[in-house]
Amino acid sequence: MAIKPTGDDPNLLCSQITGGILKTAADCIPRGSYKPFWNTNIEQAVKTRQEARKQKEKNPTIEIKILYNKTLAPVKKKVKAAKKEKWTKTCKHLDLRKAGAKAGSLLNNLNGERRRKNPKPLSTGDETTVEDQKIAEVFNKFFSSVQKAERATKKDKTLHRKLKQKEKSPGVNLSLFGDCFKLSELNRAMKNLKLRKSPGSDRLRNEILLHLGRFRGKESTPQIDKQDMGHKYNTICLEDSRCDSRSEKRKAS
Repeated sequence: MAIKPTGDDPNLLCSQITGGILKTAADCIPRGSYKPFWNTNIEQAVKTRQEARKQKEKNPTIEIKILYNKTLAPVKKKVKAAKKEKWTKTCKHLDLRKAGAKAGSLLNNLNGERRRKNPKPLSTGDETTVEDQKIAEVFNKFFSSVQKAERATKKDKTLHRKLKQKEKSPGVNLSLFGDCFKLSELNRAMKNLKLRKSPGSDRLRNEILLHLGRFRGKESTPQIDKQDMGHKYNTICLEDSRCDSRSEKRKAS
């Protein structure tokens, strides 16, 4: 819709532009929510009712009020009939074998799960709070009082100090991690080695480790035994732990 303001008065121009925008919005923007039962008959009856209402507001006489009241009944009657017809048509064409999701959404709408609810007031003792800001403040105050940690006792401080000492100790807290490896543990770990893999920094392939301790022939001597390798590994671990303990003692001194 083209707006053509006339005149030089700025107030008149402003009112003309505003009126044109409002009229265009009223004609183009749909009012209210979508109603599946709506039809042209209901729309015509509603327009007639709106015109009668405008006349009643301009000239509230008894005759016009009677005419306005007469326009209310046809709207209610047509809306009721349209709702009944739409519901009958929906249930008639509803097939649970093909449109199960459609039936589920229909039941959810009837159940009112998606229906918006007005916020309820919060009662705390003798006071009733309605505003959202005050309700949030009440909840925050309650949660802060619940989540406050108690002061640590002497026993808690002692346990915490012992825990820190164990964490800083050079050795291990469990004997399981401090014991030497056994031959059975080494064999169990070697069974999980994968073949045909590239070697690491020691340039030893997994095939070499798997064949440790086997004989090449009847008269040949065995290769490096797995038990010797485990012993060397345990010796290296013990030396490393001693070095760590010495360094810790030096730092402490």
